[in-house]
Amino acid sequence: ACRIESAPSRASAVESGALHLGKSRSLVRTGVGDDTIRLFRFVNANQTTLPLATMCRVLGVSESGFYAWRTRGLTPRTARRAICTVVKNVQPMTLLLPFPGDAHSDHKYVFDASVTGTKWFRFPYVEKVMAYETLSETDFGISPFERAFAPNVFVDISAQMERKEQILSLFESELAAFPFPRSLEAVRALAKVRGAASGYAAAESFMLLRQRIA
Repeated sequence: ACRIESAPSRASAVESGALHLGKSRSLVRTGVGDDTIRLFRFVNANQTTLPLATMCRVLGVSESGFYAWRTRGLTPRTARRAICTVVKNVQPMTLLLPFPGDAHSDHKYVFDASVTGTKWFRFPYVEKVMAYETLSETDFGISPFERAFAPNVFVDISAQMERKEQILSLFESELAAFPFPRSLEAVRALAKVRGAASGYAAAESFMLLRQRIA
């Protein structure tokens, strides 16, 4: 268990590496003040080994605040450059992008920043560009000015469905009980709906945006 008494003690625990994240909820949280950045740095450095939601809960900082801090100074130009660098290094044949009409504004931001990485005369190895749907985001986009997600590519995932659920279960903080849209039951239901539209027991769907066929 971890008992936190004040912002200074939290920061010193982070700096010394002595902070242990347990399952106890008997935490004393106070304002973090000037120590917030140090706490965010701790979360950022350990998010590959510790659950992000748990770290934020224990340290008394918000997940949204952490993401806002991590993306500070990120401009459309730097985002485009970063994405194009990845495309250049990986040289993918297919690019999968978030649907720009999703409720989450970050999805449109990433989509717009990725467009440059689809130009054939700069990245000739990219042959196909598709958008994917995200439960709780694509289905909650209500802008009358955005085109609705219209799937036209279906991939049979019948053999991978069990593995998909196992992987999703690792993201415990993102899941909740049905009828919450990000629930295993909702994921299964969507897979069946997309499967019924394409003749499979379970399927994932995509929206083909561009394809080059030699």
